[in-house]
Formats: sequence, C-alpha cells, structure tokens
Amino acid sequence: MIRACYALAALRLLFLLAAWPFFDNVDEQHHVDMIVKVARGHLPRGLERYDAESTRLIARAETWEVFGTPGPDRPPPAWRAVDGGRYEATRRAWWEAAPNIESTGPPVPYLLGAAWRRVGGLLGLDDVGSLYWLRLLNVPVYLGAMAAAVRFATLAYPGDPALPASVAVLLAVFPQDLYYGVNADVPAILFGTLALLGLWRMHRRGCRSPGEALASGLLLAAALLTKASNVAVLAPLAFVASSRLRAGGRKEAARIVMLVGAAALPVAGWLFRNAVVGGDVMGTAAKVAALGWTAKPVGAWLDHPLFTVHGALAFAGGLAATAWRGEFFWH
Repeated sequence: MIRACYALAALRLLFLLAAWPFFDNVDEQHHVDMIVKVARGHLPRGLERYDAESTRLIARAETWEVFGTPGPDRPPPAWRAVDGGRYEATRRAWWEAAPNIESTGPPVPYLLGAAWRRVGGLLGLDDVGSLYWLRLLNVPVYLGAMAAAVRFATLAYPGDPALPASVAVLLAVFPQDLYYGVNADVPAILFGTLALLGLWRMHRRGCRSPGEALASGLLLAAALLTKASNVAVLAPLAFVASSRLRAGGRKEAARIVMLVGAAALPVAGWLFRNAVVGGDVMGTAAKVAALGWTAKPVGAWLDHPLFTVHGALAFAGGLAATAWRGEFFWH
C-alpha cells in the first residue's frame, strides 16, 4: 500500500507541475534566476539584477494566466506571438532592469538546483525544456521527504503499522501547490525531515558511529541553509544533545560534539560570508530595503490588526487555507 502511495504522489506531482503554466506567483522567476546563476558558478554577493540567460528563459516561457485577466490588452506569450522576437526583447529588457530579491537567500536549494540543471544540460535539455526539468526535481525531493516521514513514523511507533500507512496516504494526496513550481522552499521539507529522523534515531539508541554523527550534523546544516524557518530543528538538537551527554560516556560525548560541530560550522561559515561580502550577517538587509519594509519600535509592536479579534480570525482563516492548499492563484 505504501508503495502505491509513492506512485500516486509521483504521478500527481508530474501531472500538476507540467500542467501549471510558467511562472507561478510564489517567486518562481527569482528562484530560476538564482539556479541559473549558481549553475554557471556565480553566487551573488548582494542584491543583483537578473541574469541574461534567466531573462531569456523567462521572457520566452511566461504567460499571463497567473498574473492577469485574459483580454485584448494581454498579448500572447512569446512562443505564440506573431512578432515573438520583438515581444521577447521587450520582456527581457523589463526583467533585466528588475532586482532579484532572493539574491542573498540561503545557498543549499540553489546548489541542489544548479547540480540538477547541469544534469539536464548533459541530457540535451535547454530553453523552456530546462525549466520543466527544474520543476521535475520536485518529484524525487518530495518522495524522499515522504519516505523519511514514513520511516520516522515506523521508528516512533514500531507496533502500529497503521500510522506509517496513514502518513503515506496523507502525503500522497496533500494538495500543497508549492511543489508544482521551482522554489527554494521545496527542499526544506526533505532536509528538515531527514534531520529530525537522524536526531530521533540518536535519541532512541545513541550515536553509534562518528559517521552517523557527521551525517546527521550535515543534514541539520543543510536544513538550516535551505530555509531560515528550519531553525526549529535546534530545539530537538538541544534536547538530544543534552540527553545523550547525560546518558553516554566519553565516546558518546565526542560524537555529540562532532554532531553539533558538523551542524554549526557550515552555518557559521555562511553567516560569516554574509557579513564579509554584504555587511549583514543574515543577508536580509538588502531584500528588506528593496521591499520597503521598516522596523517598528518595540512599543508599537501590538499596534497591528493581528492583535484584534477580527484580525486574528482573518489571519487564522487565511493561514488554515494556504497551509493546506498553498498560495497559487489563477487570473
């Protein structure tokens, strides 16, 4: 049954990521541009404009179905326009003038996407086909996260075979549309779940080898360098490290130190790099400035609709819908 769930999940993702037009409204252009840059060996040092190859791909593949209402004022995409070359040049000029607000994002999703893009290049995939190839990466990433979640449920409740099957069924049909596009959030569930699985195994039976400690630490680092919200994994890390230090001997303590070091060093290296090249440890200052966000003084934090009954209900209702379905919209 669980294998059938894997097959169903793969078929669902394959169909929907192929059916959804380029580009979705969850910053897909930004993430494609970052992957293209990293694939040619360039990691941005700050807020940068779009790469020439990225603008070519975006202008050639984009359509209006997501961002606008169809009508006589909406031109066809470049690949359907009578004067496609002229239209494509106009759109490229527009994108080349735009800053990419994801330029300083954590590197792991883009390194993974860049490696995948290079594989596609070896297979002869280019132009718009390379965009679908980037989306195709979501399938093995999602299946990997799904397998890790099923394994976690199996280890946590070894006497209840229904629970792993329930996890598999839920993830096979989970309608989160984020996985239908190119997005840095997509690998977050994979590395986050693998990191939690490694910590759980360590909590239950200890750290059995230096290799296991190193692998678990690197998975934790990958989770943190994929999405900042994965900082939540630090809580189980602290719990497991403290419990194993109390329960184990000197050898166990050495492995816990290796675990923490393997998790901390890559993250510290990335933060140091941000401070050196951008003067901002988190690498978010340029994005915040580009978006026009400003910090409120502490005394004004509660002056927000979220802290009213109506605002809290509106927020909770919207969050409940998008957490389950996602944030893609149409027309």
